[in-house]
Amino acid sequence: MKNDMHCRDAAKKRAIKTKNPQDWANYRNKINNNVKTTMASYYHNCLIQSEGNSRRTWKTINNLMFRRQNNQLLKEVKVNDISNCNSNEISNTFNEHFSTIGPRLAREIPSTSDEVSTYLNNFPENFNKFSFRSTASSIVFTHLNRLSKTKSTGPDNISAKLIRECADIISGPLCDLFNKSLMSGIFPDDWKCARVIPLFKQGESFDLNNYRPISVISVVAKVFERIVYDQLYNFLSSEGFISKQQSGFRSLHSTVSVLLEATDSWAFNINRGYVNAVVFLDSKKAFDTVDHEILLTKMNQYGIQGKSLDWFKS
Repeated sequence: MKNDMHCRDAAKKRAIKTKNPQDWANYRNKINNNVKTTMASYYHNCLIQSEGNSRRTWKTINNLMFRRQNNQLLKEVKVNDISNCNSNEISNTFNEHFSTIGPRLAREIPSTSDEVSTYLNNFPENFNKFSFRSTASSIVFTHLNRLSKTKSTGPDNISAKLIRECADIISGPLCDLFNKSLMSGIFPDDWKCARVIPLFKQGESFDLNNYRPISVISVVAKVFERIVYDQLYNFLSSEGFISKQQSGFRSLHSTVSVLLEATDSWAFNINRGYVNAVVFLDSKKAFDTVDHEILLTKMNQYGIQGKSLDWFKS
């Protein structure tokens, strides 16, 4: 294909220089068609090979659409119509923006005099309570061994590839560290640090609100989070605390499952002669504006107490 492209470029130069209609015809008809046919065959094969792998599929589509990630350094941001072009100050401005946008928006939410408990279900005194179980080195090894070698490296500069290669050696000591954290109710401060990357969404590049933060934490911390997730999710599922209508953050559920349920409900109503009314809510910075005290109160109400609740507070 490269040879064809070189021939195409040479034919175009020759046609421009000679202005001969036949040279233009050769450029347009023969060589261009060869390049187009080869490219079509290449991308067709790429899409077939990436079937079932959404990441590879989108990578192929982005290449086909000539979409490229903007890896250029941001040279200017504006805050209150004041431009800032210093790279260090731009980093500090992003840090300030991302760390304060949640609390700032939360203060704009109208307050209520109602107690949080009025919105929570009441449970009998003898219902099951949650407490962390000690994890086993075999479980830690399994998670370490499943790590993708391409996972981004956190601020500790320890790569997923290195951790996976050493999984059999470090799974035991890491297991001891994880259990010590779970039993003491303290999450290590070093694992709270993250490398934050501003990812541009759309609009003006100098507007901070047009970026969303991508936090890259330590690979070990991600493994620890997964172990905690498995224990907590199993508890919430077994006790029936997760709504059947929730599709986000659940295994075997996605946007597809919620759309299927919605359209099925709408079709059922239409067949019975009813009118469907749908309300869509898009909360700005929804996760950033979550009130931590309310969240912890809710967790306590649902049986996550003692050292386990202390761990989440930490």
